[in-house]
Amino acid sequence: MVEQEKQQKQFKAHQSWKVKVLIAQAQSVMQAAIDAGANESTAPDWEVADRTSLQAKASGAALAKAKQLANEMASGLGARLGGLIYASNQAPSLNEFFSEGFWRRSMGGGGGGDASKLVPPPPPPPQLMLFAPKVKQDATVFAVFSIE
Repeated sequence: MVEQEKQQKQFKAHQSWKVKVLIAQAQSVMQAAIDAGANESTAPDWEVADRTSLQAKASGAALAKAKQLANEMASGLGARLGGLIYASNQAPSLNEFFSEGFWRRSMGGGGGGDASKLVPPPPPPPQLMLFAPKVKQDATVFAVFSIE
């Protein structure tokens, strides 16, 4: 029996392909692979064509919301919102924020890491029907404005 199992295993093969196409072409490419004899398919990996642009758009929207909130806070204090002093997508620690060094660094502009997340794709449906997931990009900003 062991010899028979060896013979069966020696002819097993595995092949994989990675193909990048536009979303509109994904369904027909997958169907062509199946028509050509593919007998196993895993869920497709979906990628955003221009992630940098998507992150920039999310960060811009987050900064606009931060400015709106800061304006409302300034109005509540009976003051007028001034210019943006510092912006980053990472909030400093309280010790760093209240230290003198933070204010010196903040005058030169912001920077920071990436606090964004991409929504994962949904699980594949039972029949061969591809659906690209809706992409959502979140951004968190820490902004300091002056008041007048």
